[in-house]
Amino acid sequence: MKKYHKFKFISSILGLIVLSASSLLLSKYSNNIEETFAQTTPTNVNVTDLTDTQVNSYYAGVENKSGDQLLSALYTIIDGHREYSYESTSDRYIYKIIDRNWELSPLSSAQLSNFDYAGNNPFIRKFYADYNDSASTADLFINSGASRVSFDKEHLWAQSMGDFGRTGGAGSDFHCLVPGDIIGNQNMHSNYNYATPQTSISTYVGDEYNGTDKTIPDRSAYVGRNGYISGSSQKVCEPLDEYKGDVARAMFYMPARYYVYIDATHPKLTLVNGSPLAVTASPTQPGLAGDLATLLLWNELDPVDEYEIHRNNLIYNNYQLNRNPFIDHPEWARIAFDASYSGPGASIAAGTSSVGDGGETVLVTDISLDNSTLTMGVGSQHTLTAIVLPINATNKTLNWSSTNQSVATVSNGVISAVSAGTATITATATDGSAVYESCSLTVTAEAQKILEYIQVSGATATAPYGSTYNTSPIVVTAYYDDLSSENVTSSSTINLPNTSVLGLQTATITYAGKTTSYTVTITNNGASVSTSANFATDLFISEYIEASSGNDKLLEIYNGTGTTVNLDGYSINLYSNGSSSASSTYAFSSSSSLTNDSVFSIVNAGAAAAYKVGTYVESVVTYFNGNDAIALLKNGVIIDLIGVIGVDPSGGAWTGTAANGPGSTLDMTLRRTQNTGSPNSTFTMGEWNAYANQQSDDVGTHTFSGIQTSGDITSDEQAIAWATYFLDVTDETCQAMSGAFESDWITLASEYDFMAVSSKDAFVNNAPSNANISAAIERYQYIVNKYQLDNFVTDGNSVEMTAVESRLTLNNSLDDWHIIVAITIILSSTLLIFLFVEKRKRSCNSN
Repeated sequence: MKKYHKFKFISSILGLIVLSASSLLLSKYSNNIEETFAQTTPTNVNVTDLTDTQVNSYYAGVENKSGDQLLSALYTIIDGHREYSYESTSDRYIYKIIDRNWELSPLSSAQLSNFDYAGNNPFIRKFYADYNDSASTADLFINSGASRVSFDKEHLWAQSMGDFGRTGGAGSDFHCLVPGDIIGNQNMHSNYNYATPQTSISTYVGDEYNGTDKTIPDRSAYVGRNGYISGSSQKVCEPLDEYKGDVARAMFYMPARYYVYIDATHPKLTLVNGSPLAVTASPTQPGLAGDLATLLLWNELDPVDEYEIHRNNLIYNNYQLNRNPFIDHPEWARIAFDASYSGPGASIAAGTSSVGDGGETVLVTDISLDNSTLTMGVGSQHTLTAIVLPINATNKTLNWSSTNQSVATVSNGVISAVSAGTATITATATDGSAVYESCSLTVTAEAQKILEYIQVSGATATAPYGSTYNTSPIVVTAYYDDLSSENVTSSSTINLPNTSVLGLQTATITYAGKTTSYTVTITNNGASVSTSANFATDLFISEYIEASSGNDKLLEIYNGTGTTVNLDGYSINLYSNGSSSASSTYAFSSSSSLTNDSVFSIVNAGAAAAYKVGTYVESVVTYFNGNDAIALLKNGVIIDLIGVIGVDPSGGAWTGTAANGPGSTLDMTLRRTQNTGSPNSTFTMGEWNAYANQQSDDVGTHTFSGIQTSGDITSDEQAIAWATYFLDVTDETCQAMSGAFESDWITLASEYDFMAVSSKDAFVNNAPSNANISAAIERYQYIVNKYQLDNFVTDGNSVEMTAVESRLTLNNSLDDWHIIVAITIILSSTLLIFLFVEKRKRSCNSN
């Protein structure tokens, strides 16, 4: 028994050592294994929609509430939902259920009771796309032959509108996170607000594919447009009509679910009118998005459909366990968000939800059609949409009529031009027997040749990042049914590619209702980046002080040239009261000099002690009164100037200032901006920081940060753009490391090499100033360390990113396993020797 225990003891030690060595080695390789949220993805999928009674029971407690009270009540019902991760591959599989095209990809009861999340590959419904309904055009979750999923995960409430990230909470909420057409997501929506653009409009076509070849997009499907609205510098986007209500109700959900600030992942979100700037949410600042007025209208123009109802229930039954109240009760949107609403509060009476038997189809009159005109070619058709306001209208019937059916007929809003002439088309909504609302338009049908298609030639296929895309070589040709063609470039709408985003962009050309498009690669190659120089080009006036009373007057000369400057030949001239001749001059001593990064002051003799600091002289050249020009001369030539020589600013001729009359510097302190590094013989107020009275706190010093050279983009903009591009390219493929990833990695490296030195510095040994740069660095380190790819990220001095671990070569890997094998062999030999000795002992004892 003792011998058995010895054997058992040694065997145990051997096993523990081998297991420990293996664990240590495996831990070396497992440190970077991707983490995913281990949330529930039930294999038994519940596809049953709640009834009207069940829906209303869910919202118990909101009766008669409106405005913030309603939002607060909804928050207490829908908060605390089960959360998932935007970054998780397995969580992405949930789209195979909640955004499944159930008509094209039905599931049997057996499949629903044991759903295969990883293996199942259904047709899905992509936001912004108009090609979802046919198997010949719709996309599978992953198309055959593709290296990534067919869609982008689209934040309808853009992440930047609150900066809430995407590791849970607002950034991973399925009620506002949908599969989207890639062009629709990246180019049309981007991170813009929602509204109907009015100026600088660009239209976009999406990722419909050629027939059964799901790897070659023909980009022929319109997905929406963007541009600007009055009173805002921020772009807005407008998707297809069929998505407007879906977008609106998803946007309404967010301020209800994220009604109070919990943390950066769960911020307070607020809808406002207009197109607000992107802000980071904080305990005192909500994340803002708009345009509220447009979203309220879209909610009514595009009513809730069966897809939304079913998606809401699938999320509630199986995943997040909470609902979007504005899909269940779209009428609550006005009650909760419209400040001008004065009707009754929320109701949860029987039959009032979107699934209730008391619901109605709401028609809205497009009043903009009234008294408008439409010109059509004979044989063509045009579709109108008409609806009836207000939202609570009931029992409305919509009728269409034409005053001249020999010219134009109309049926269900579709106008057909029959022959040349004029007709009036009217849409009339009746309430029983009475006319409730109507609108009309005049149709002129013209006999004309039919435009079949347009083509574009001469377009440039690449453009530098941040540049203005050159349209001058573009020629647009129209082709007609009579085989004729013409150059229509001047009358075509050319929507430019977005050169502020790296990678493949789409440019569209539109003429007379026909659209064509082509792709443009936006690259860092040739990008013009502004840079900063360390030293000034010469001495310049760095500060001017003119007191409101008394003699507190001062001029300050700064040397930022990087070397000591002899002041021989430099002088100051004062031109009083609009005179063209100097009234007094101060010439610097020929024996004096000014060291680098220091100032020399010329002070009024009667100035207070606070102005007489450092190196200074007293001179009557400081007898200026706000309407006098002061010049710095070098060898008799003016190199720097305040004011305009020969002009009294009381006449309004000085430009750039606004204190005490046009152009006056009366009672002012002027300090040169930190990035001004050259004197200027023309007074330019943009080079100065102006203060409305004398300030002595900065006398004797000047801060110079270097000269900023001109360029289309800054180094920060270029660094952020590459980081964003890197995150987009690696979003799907970095996990599988298969397909075209090697090519992607080469492309990313090339784009990085094209960047300016100052842009590269943002990624190496610097504290990142942007969230996308931080995220890109983290993911880059993960990819390089885990998959042993080339470390191409270096700074301007070719220093590699220090946080990237030492390379694990095949030999190193084999060496680690050699250690385990060696330990195992040694200990096994020890065990065999022990057993042999024990056997000999037994043999001896038996003898």
